[in-house]
Amino acid sequence: MNKEYITIEDFKLEKKESNGEWIPEQHLVLTPTTKKNLRKILPAIQKNQNILLVGDAGTGKNAIIYFINYLRNQPTYRFSFNEDLLPEDLIGSYRLDPISKTFVWQDGLLTQAMKKGITFVADEINLANVDVLKRFQSVFMRKELELLEGDGSIIKAEKGFQLIATQNPVEGFEGRKPLPREIQKYFVTVWIDPYPKEEIVQILKSLYPIIPDVVIQLVVDIQQELEQWVIEKKVGARDYERYHFNIRNLKRIFQRLVNDENPQNLFWEIYDIFVRPFRNEEDQAKLLELIHRHFKNKGLNSLEKDLKNKSISIAVNKELKEINIGRNYISLKHITRRKRYGVIC
Repeated sequence: MNKEYITIEDFKLEKKESNGEWIPEQHLVLTPTTKKNLRKILPAIQKNQNILLVGDAGTGKNAIIYFINYLRNQPTYRFSFNEDLLPEDLIGSYRLDPISKTFVWQDGLLTQAMKKGITFVADEINLANVDVLKRFQSVFMRKELELLEGDGSIIKAEKGFQLIATQNPVEGFEGRKPLPREIQKYFVTVWIDPYPKEEIVQILKSLYPIIPDVVIQLVVDIQQELEQWVIEKKVGARDYERYHFNIRNLKRIFQRLVNDENPQNLFWEIYDIFVRPFRNEEDQAKLLELIHRHFKNKGLNSLEKDLKNKSISIAVNKELKEINIGRNYISLKHITRRKRYGVIC
Protein backbone atom coordinates (compact mmCIF):
# COMPACT_ATOMS: atom_id res chain seq x y z
CA MET A 1 0.00 0.00 0.00
CA ASN A 2 1.39 3.40 -0.97
CA LYS A 3 2.11 5.73 1.91
CA GLU A 4 0.84 9.31 1.89
CA TYR A 5 2.98 12.16 3.14
CA ILE A 6 2.43 15.79 4.10
CA THR A 7 4.94 18.62 4.34
CA ILE A 8 4.93 21.15 7.18
CA GLU A 9 7.63 23.84 7.11
CA ASP A 10 9.78 21.68 4.79
CA PHE A 11 9.50 18.63 7.09
CA LYS A 12 8.02 15.52 5.51
CA LEU A 13 5.68 13.47 7.74
CA GLU A 14 3.78 10.29 7.02
CA LYS A 15 0.00 10.70 6.94
CA LYS A 16 -1.64 7.98 9.01
CA GLU A 17 -4.54 5.79 8.00
CA SER A 18 -7.72 6.39 9.95
CA ASN A 19 -8.22 3.94 12.83
CA GLY A 20 -11.61 5.25 13.87
CA GLU A 21 -10.29 7.50 16.64
CA TRP A 22 -11.64 11.04 16.80
CA ILE A 23 -9.15 13.68 15.64
CA PRO A 24 -10.10 17.23 16.68
CA GLU A 25 -9.88 19.84 13.96
CA GLN A 26 -7.16 22.34 14.83
CA HIS A 27 -6.01 25.37 12.85
CA LEU A 28 -3.25 27.87 13.60
CA VAL A 29 -2.55 31.34 12.28
CA LEU A 30 0.89 30.82 10.75
CA THR A 31 2.70 33.86 12.09
CA PRO A 32 6.53 34.01 12.01
CA THR A 33 6.66 32.81 15.65
CA THR A 34 4.27 29.94 14.94
CA LYS A 35 6.45 28.81 12.02
CA LYS A 36 9.58 29.12 14.15
CA ASN A 37 8.04 26.95 16.89
CA LEU A 38 6.94 24.38 14.31
CA ARG A 39 10.47 24.17 12.93
CA LYS A 40 11.80 23.51 16.44
CA ILE A 41 9.30 20.72 17.17
CA LEU A 42 9.07 18.91 13.83
CA PRO A 43 12.55 17.26 13.81
CA ALA A 44 11.69 15.36 17.02
CA ILE A 45 8.21 14.55 15.68
CA GLN A 46 9.79 13.19 12.52
CA LYS A 47 12.16 10.95 14.55
CA ASN A 48 9.38 9.92 16.97
CA GLN A 49 11.37 11.07 20.00
CA ASN A 50 9.98 11.96 23.42
CA ILE A 51 9.42 15.73 23.53
CA LEU A 52 9.17 18.17 26.44
CA LEU A 53 7.57 21.49 25.45
CA VAL A 54 8.34 24.35 27.83
CA GLY A 55 6.55 27.68 27.52
CA ASP A 56 4.33 30.20 29.27
CA ALA A 57 0.60 29.60 29.59
CA GLY A 58 -1.19 30.64 26.43
CA THR A 59 1.73 30.09 24.04
CA GLY A 60 -0.09 27.21 22.35
CA LYS A 61 1.93 24.19 23.47
CA ASN A 62 -1.01 21.80 23.13
CA ALA A 63 -2.49 23.57 20.13
CA ILE A 64 0.65 23.15 18.03
CA ILE A 65 0.66 19.38 18.68
CA TYR A 66 -3.04 19.10 17.82
CA PHE A 67 -2.34 21.10 14.64
CA ILE A 68 0.49 18.82 13.49
CA ASN A 69 -1.51 15.69 14.30
CA TYR A 70 -4.64 17.01 12.61
CA LEU A 71 -2.69 17.52 9.38
CA ARG A 72 -1.14 14.03 9.50
CA ASN A 73 -4.35 12.31 10.67
CA GLN A 74 -2.78 11.20 13.97
CA PRO A 75 -5.08 10.84 17.04
CA THR A 76 -4.02 12.46 20.32
CA TYR A 77 -4.80 11.58 23.94
CA ARG A 78 -4.15 14.29 26.54
CA PHE A 79 -3.97 13.82 30.31
CA SER A 80 -3.51 16.66 32.83
CA PHE A 81 -0.91 15.70 35.43
CA ASN A 82 -1.10 16.87 39.06
CA GLU A 83 0.42 16.19 42.46
CA ASP A 84 -2.23 13.53 43.23
CA LEU A 85 -1.50 11.45 40.13
CA LEU A 86 -1.12 7.70 40.73
CA PRO A 87 0.39 5.13 38.30
CA GLU A 88 -2.94 3.32 37.94
CA ASP A 89 -4.52 6.56 36.65
CA LEU A 90 -2.45 6.10 33.49
CA ILE A 91 -1.84 2.35 33.43
CA GLY A 92 -5.25 1.04 34.46
CA SER A 93 -6.80 -0.95 37.29
CA TYR A 94 -9.36 -3.58 38.14
CA ARG A 95 -12.89 -2.20 38.27
CA LEU A 96 -16.12 -3.81 39.41
CA ASP A 97 -18.30 -4.74 36.44
CA PRO A 98 -21.94 -4.05 37.48
CA ILE A 99 -23.21 -6.64 35.01
CA SER A 100 -21.00 -9.65 35.76
CA LYS A 101 -20.45 -8.60 39.41
CA THR A 102 -16.75 -9.41 38.99
CA PHE A 103 -13.61 -7.30 38.85
CA VAL A 104 -12.35 -6.71 35.30
CA TRP A 105 -9.22 -4.97 34.09
CA GLN A 106 -9.68 -1.55 32.49
CA ASP A 107 -6.78 0.03 30.59
CA GLY A 108 -5.71 3.53 31.55
CA LEU A 109 -5.26 6.25 28.92
CA LEU A 110 -1.49 5.72 28.52
CA THR A 111 -1.93 1.97 28.05
CA GLN A 112 -4.64 2.59 25.46
CA ALA A 113 -2.43 5.06 23.59
CA MET A 114 0.46 2.56 23.47
CA LYS A 115 -1.76 -0.28 22.25
CA LYS A 116 -3.38 1.86 19.54
CA GLY A 117 -0.29 3.83 18.38
CA ILE A 118 -1.66 7.19 19.52
CA THR A 119 0.19 10.35 20.58
CA PHE A 120 0.03 10.78 24.37
CA VAL A 121 0.35 14.31 25.78
CA ALA A 122 1.39 14.50 29.45
CA ASP A 123 0.19 18.02 30.21
CA GLU A 124 2.14 19.79 33.00
CA ILE A 125 4.18 16.66 33.69
CA ASN A 126 6.33 18.46 36.27
CA LEU A 127 3.38 18.64 38.70
CA ALA A 128 3.48 14.87 39.23
CA ASN A 129 5.46 13.24 42.03
CA VAL A 130 8.90 12.15 40.80
CA ASP A 131 8.43 8.66 42.27
CA VAL A 132 5.31 8.24 40.16
CA LEU A 133 7.17 9.35 37.03
CA LYS A 134 9.93 6.82 37.69
CA ARG A 135 7.31 4.09 37.27
CA PHE A 136 7.25 4.97 33.56
CA GLN A 137 10.99 4.89 32.85
CA SER A 138 10.51 1.85 30.60
CA VAL A 139 8.07 3.94 28.52
CA PHE A 140 10.55 6.83 28.34
CA MET A 141 13.45 4.55 27.39
CA ARG A 142 12.03 1.68 25.31
CA LYS A 143 8.36 2.50 24.74
CA GLU A 144 7.42 -0.54 26.82
CA LEU A 145 5.13 -0.85 29.84
CA GLU A 146 4.91 -3.81 32.21
CA LEU A 147 1.42 -4.13 33.68
CA LEU A 148 2.55 -4.83 37.23
CA GLU A 149 -0.83 -3.63 38.48
CA GLY A 150 -2.54 -6.12 36.14
CA ASP A 151 -1.48 -9.50 34.74
CA GLY A 152 2.22 -8.62 34.51
CA SER A 153 2.27 -8.64 30.71
CA ILE A 154 4.51 -6.26 28.80
CA ILE A 155 2.93 -3.77 26.42
CA LYS A 156 5.12 -2.77 23.48
CA ALA A 157 3.93 0.46 21.89
CA GLU A 158 2.43 0.18 18.44
CA LYS A 159 3.79 2.25 15.57
CA GLY A 160 2.65 5.86 15.89
CA PHE A 161 2.84 6.07 19.67
CA GLN A 162 4.75 9.14 20.82
CA LEU A 163 5.12 10.70 24.26
CA ILE A 164 4.93 14.48 24.41
CA ALA A 165 5.07 16.34 27.73
CA THR A 166 4.45 20.00 28.51
CA GLN A 167 5.31 22.29 31.39
CA ASN A 168 5.22 25.97 32.27
CA PRO A 169 8.47 27.68 33.27
CA VAL A 170 9.18 27.58 36.99
CA GLU A 171 9.62 31.35 37.14
CA GLY A 172 6.32 33.16 37.65
CA PHE A 173 4.32 30.01 38.40
CA GLU A 174 4.18 29.48 42.14
CA GLY A 175 4.18 25.88 43.32
CA ARG A 176 5.84 24.67 40.11
CA LYS A 177 9.06 22.68 40.26
CA PRO A 178 11.32 21.81 37.32
CA LEU A 179 11.16 18.33 35.88
CA PRO A 180 13.99 16.38 37.57
CA ARG A 181 17.07 15.86 35.41
CA GLU A 182 16.76 12.08 35.85
CA ILE A 183 13.43 12.28 33.98
CA GLN A 184 14.13 15.19 31.62
CA LYS A 185 17.14 13.39 30.12
CA TYR A 186 14.75 11.07 28.28
CA PHE A 187 13.14 14.00 26.43
CA VAL A 188 14.13 16.43 23.70
CA THR A 189 13.41 19.79 25.37
CA VAL A 190 11.90 22.46 23.13
CA TRP A 191 11.26 26.00 24.38
CA ILE A 192 8.15 27.55 22.84
CA ASP A 193 8.61 31.21 22.00
CA PRO A 194 5.82 33.61 23.07
CA TYR A 195 4.00 35.74 20.53
CA PRO A 196 5.05 39.39 20.19
CA LYS A 197 2.33 42.01 20.38
CA GLU A 198 1.94 42.52 16.63
CA GLU A 199 1.44 38.79 16.08
CA ILE A 200 -1.17 38.60 18.85
CA VAL A 201 -3.09 41.32 17.01
CA GLN A 202 -2.67 39.41 13.73
CA ILE A 203 -3.98 36.19 15.29
CA LEU A 204 -7.02 37.87 16.84
CA LYS A 205 -7.89 39.68 13.61
CA SER A 206 -7.80 36.36 11.79
CA LEU A 207 -9.90 34.56 14.42
CA TYR A 208 -12.46 37.35 14.92
CA PRO A 209 -12.80 39.28 11.63
CA ILE A 210 -16.16 40.69 12.78
CA ILE A 211 -14.49 42.64 15.63
CA PRO A 212 -13.31 46.14 14.59
CA ASP A 213 -9.54 46.60 14.44
CA VAL A 214 -9.65 49.49 16.91
CA VAL A 215 -11.32 47.27 19.52
CA ILE A 216 -8.77 44.48 19.05
CA GLN A 217 -5.92 46.96 19.37
CA LEU A 218 -7.53 48.50 22.48
CA VAL A 219 -7.89 45.19 24.32
CA VAL A 220 -4.39 43.99 23.36
CA ASP A 221 -2.87 47.30 24.52
CA ILE A 222 -4.60 46.93 27.89
CA GLN A 223 -3.52 43.29 28.24
CA GLN A 224 0.11 44.04 27.36
CA GLU A 225 0.44 46.90 29.85
CA LEU A 226 -1.42 44.96 32.55
CA GLU A 227 0.88 41.93 32.14
CA GLN A 228 3.90 44.23 32.46
CA TRP A 229 2.43 45.78 35.61
CA VAL A 230 2.01 42.32 37.10
CA ILE A 231 5.63 41.41 36.30
CA GLU A 232 6.84 44.67 37.85
CA LYS A 233 4.54 44.07 40.86
CA LYS A 234 2.69 47.36 40.37
CA VAL A 235 -0.51 45.34 40.92
CA GLY A 236 -1.11 41.98 42.56
CA ALA A 237 2.05 42.26 44.68
CA ARG A 238 0.21 41.26 47.86
CA ASP A 239 -1.20 38.06 46.41
CA TYR A 240 0.72 34.79 46.73
CA GLU A 241 0.27 33.55 43.19
CA ARG A 242 1.13 35.74 40.22
CA TYR A 243 -1.67 36.68 37.85
CA HIS A 244 -1.27 35.77 34.18
CA PHE A 245 -2.95 37.56 31.31
CA ASN A 246 -2.30 36.11 27.87
CA ILE A 247 -3.95 35.28 24.57
CA ARG A 248 -6.40 32.93 26.32
CA ASN A 249 -7.88 35.88 28.20
CA LEU A 250 -8.09 37.87 24.97
CA LYS A 251 -9.93 35.03 23.22
CA ARG A 252 -12.42 34.85 26.08
CA ILE A 253 -13.21 38.55 25.69
CA PHE A 254 -13.62 38.42 21.93
CA GLN A 255 -15.63 35.20 21.98
CA ARG A 256 -18.07 36.90 24.33
CA LEU A 257 -18.21 39.99 22.11
CA VAL A 258 -18.89 37.87 19.01
CA ASN A 259 -21.95 36.43 20.77
CA ASP A 260 -23.03 39.82 22.15
CA GLU A 261 -24.86 42.21 19.85
CA ASN A 262 -24.50 45.15 22.25
CA PRO A 263 -21.16 47.02 21.82
CA GLN A 264 -21.86 48.85 25.10
CA ASN A 265 -20.84 45.67 26.91
CA LEU A 266 -17.22 45.94 25.74
CA PHE A 267 -16.23 47.70 28.97
CA TRP A 268 -17.87 45.06 31.16
CA GLU A 269 -16.14 42.21 29.32
CA ILE A 270 -12.77 43.92 29.85
CA TYR A 271 -13.64 44.62 33.47
CA ASP A 272 -14.64 40.99 34.14
CA ILE A 273 -11.41 39.55 32.70
CA PHE A 274 -8.80 42.13 33.71
CA VAL A 275 -10.10 43.84 36.87
CA ARG A 276 -12.44 41.54 38.75
CA PRO A 277 -9.80 38.81 39.47
CA PHE A 278 -7.82 41.24 41.67
CA ARG A 279 -8.85 41.14 45.33
CA ASN A 280 -7.29 44.43 46.41
CA GLU A 281 -9.44 47.54 45.88
CA GLU A 282 -6.34 49.69 45.36
CA ASP A 283 -5.23 47.41 42.53
CA GLN A 284 -8.69 47.57 40.98
CA ALA A 285 -8.64 51.39 41.11
CA LYS A 286 -5.26 51.47 39.33
CA LEU A 287 -6.54 49.15 36.64
CA LEU A 288 -9.66 51.21 36.07
CA GLU A 289 -7.42 54.23 35.49
CA LEU A 290 -5.37 52.18 33.02
CA ILE A 291 -8.50 51.10 31.15
CA HIS A 292 -9.86 54.67 31.12
CA ARG A 293 -6.59 55.94 29.60
CA HIS A 294 -6.66 53.38 26.80
CA PHE A 295 -10.33 54.00 26.01
CA LYS A 296 -9.55 57.72 25.81
CA ASN A 297 -6.51 57.16 23.57
CA LYS A 298 -8.63 55.15 21.14
CA GLY A 299 -11.52 57.65 21.20
CA LEU A 300 -13.90 55.09 22.72
CA ASN A 301 -14.92 57.05 25.81
CA SER A 302 -18.58 56.64 24.94
CA LEU A 303 -18.29 52.90 25.59
CA GLU A 304 -16.99 53.34 29.14
CA LYS A 305 -19.26 52.67 32.10
CA ASP A 306 -19.63 54.21 35.54
CA LEU A 307 -19.27 51.52 38.17
CA LYS A 308 -21.19 53.61 40.70
CA ASN A 309 -24.25 53.59 38.48
CA LYS A 310 -24.06 49.94 37.56
CA SER A 311 -27.43 48.24 37.54
CA ILE A 312 -28.37 44.69 36.64
CA SER A 313 -31.55 44.14 34.69
CA ILE A 314 -33.61 40.99 35.17
CA ALA A 315 -36.16 39.91 32.59
CA VAL A 316 -38.07 36.76 31.64
CA ASN A 317 -38.07 35.81 27.96
CA LYS A 318 -41.05 33.48 27.53
CA GLU A 319 -40.40 32.91 23.84
CA LEU A 320 -36.83 31.64 24.39
CA LYS A 321 -37.73 30.12 27.78
CA GLU A 322 -34.96 31.83 29.68
CA ILE A 323 -34.32 34.37 32.41
CA ASN A 324 -31.96 37.20 31.41
CA ILE A 325 -29.78 38.54 34.23
CA GLY A 326 -27.61 41.36 32.96
CA ARG A 327 -25.48 39.87 30.16
CA ASN A 328 -26.10 36.31 31.32
CA TYR A 329 -29.11 34.01 31.11
CA ILE A 330 -30.54 30.91 32.72
CA SER A 331 -32.26 28.50 30.36
CA LEU A 332 -35.60 27.06 31.47
CA LYS A 333 -35.92 24.66 28.53
CA HIS A 334 -34.97 21.66 30.65
CA ILE A 335 -37.85 22.30 33.07
CA THR A 336 -40.92 20.27 32.21
CA ARG A 337 -44.47 21.14 33.20
CA ARG A 338 -45.81 18.92 35.96
CA LYS A 339 -49.31 18.15 37.13
CA ARG A 340 -49.68 18.76 40.86
CA TYR A 341 -52.95 18.29 42.70
CA GLY A 342 -54.80 18.34 39.40
CA VAL A 343 -53.19 21.64 38.32
CA ILE A 344 -50.63 22.04 35.52
CA CYS A 345 -47.70 24.06 36.87
